[in-house]
Amino acid sequence: MFDQIKQLVRHSLIYGIANILNKAIALLLIPLYTHYLTPGNYGTLEMLTISASFVLIIMQLGMGSALFRSFLYKENAKKRVLISSSFYFLTFISFLMFLILWLLSDFFSSVIFKSSEYTNILKLVFLTSFLNNIGTIAFAKLRIENASLKYSIISISKFSLQLLLTVYFVVILKRGVVGIIIAGAITAGFSGIFFVGLLMKDLRFVFSKKEIKDMLGFGLPLVPAGIAASLLTMADRFFLKFYSTPAELGIYSLGYKFGMVIILITGAFQTAWPAVMFSIAKDRQANFFYARVLTYYFYVVTFFVLGLSMFSKEILKIFTTQEFYEAYKVIPLIAISYVLFGGYFVTAVGVNLKKKTQYQAIIVIAGAVINIILNFILIPPYGMMGAAFATLLSYLFIFVVTTKISLHFYSIMYEKLRILKIIIVGFLLYCPLFFIHFGSTGESICIKFILLLSYPIILYLIRFYREDELRKIRILRKK
Repeated sequence: MFDQIKQLVRHSLIYGIANILNKAIALLLIPLYTHYLTPGNYGTLEMLTISASFVLIIMQLGMGSALFRSFLYKENAKKRVLISSSFYFLTFISFLMFLILWLLSDFFSSVIFKSSEYTNILKLVFLTSFLNNIGTIAFAKLRIENASLKYSIISISKFSLQLLLTVYFVVILKRGVVGIIIAGAITAGFSGIFFVGLLMKDLRFVFSKKEIKDMLGFGLPLVPAGIAASLLTMADRFFLKFYSTPAELGIYSLGYKFGMVIILITGAFQTAWPAVMFSIAKDRQANFFYARVLTYYFYVVTFFVLGLSMFSKEILKIFTTQEFYEAYKVIPLIAISYVLFGGYFVTAVGVNLKKKTQYQAIIVIAGAVINIILNFILIPPYGMMGAAFATLLSYLFIFVVTTKISLHFYSIMYEKLRILKIIIVGFLLYCPLFFIHFGSTGESICIKFILLLSYPIILYLIRFYREDELRKIRILRKK
């Protein structure tokens, strides 16, 4: 079992490095955008980016995830038939969607921007989504093959190309929002050609209606789930805009971005997890493996959430000005929310293995509805803290309900007591910070480091670690 754990950790680390580098590159775009775009233009860019994300979710039809199940879980799966059928089908259907959206660009421009001024830009956005979708099967293939290093290199190269093109069109040619969209379209075009080349050795003139029907049965329910998940990240900002002040909206948005830093870890794990989950499903130790993974997931992410929460004030003092310092209050709640969302992917074993992904769609949509209701109730009286708690409660609902339903289809004996110990220790280490008055920044940092580093020690004292884990740790220490 430890070999599979090591494999999962290794690939998660590689995906994680790619995520960190991409995020670092993305940070370079912020001063570029704020220097060369007006606030109004930046708002327009955000709306175009959101539109592209929604279109891509719909175009993908959940086929990337469906390919995982068919490839790794089904017996006697024919690799080239699956890749060829899914690629031809997805390319054809997404091209039809692109044509329809192209013809309706003027309508969407009027709905989104209340003007036909952005019709041509939207056409370019829809074209970019189609070109990006060409890489869906290729990226899924790399993840299935556990080619995490190649996956990461391609991801970083693609983003770096877009960065260079964006600088060229915005800084040198001074094309503003249009230049950014053109840079994205050119990048998507080059990457689309590259991905077709990457798939060439596996593509054959074959097409299986049976396999496509099976994959659509798995993937289609993921589409509304993806859309609902996107709504979960935006609804609170919408309510704060109308029920609070612009200043509080800005503080909350900043805190939200810092809280989402935890995605660097949970996102890397989510990327590596499907290939391992499906590949080990028929192993005799699968049940035990799935249970241990959830425990280790909470063990690792709790440490990072604890560190992020403890040092949130110091982080904000380094990166922001005094008017944003209050954002530290929402960082722990947002970080925990995304830990729970990552946990939702870990415990959705049963609904994935038994092709019951329609439940994921229902649960995430229900979570989005609950989030909207809670925002409506909590934001008017409590402002940004109400928004943060609404986010936390929504993701808690998604995690708990997904776990219960998934266990109905595939029984797993999760290590509840060990996970409870992790949660209690994390909570008890963070609580003293509310009552300690620090004399200086240096004293504050020292005490927080001591508390943070005591996390694994306290878990050892309360007998969290199992004997096989301690034995493995001793072996690693000797090496």
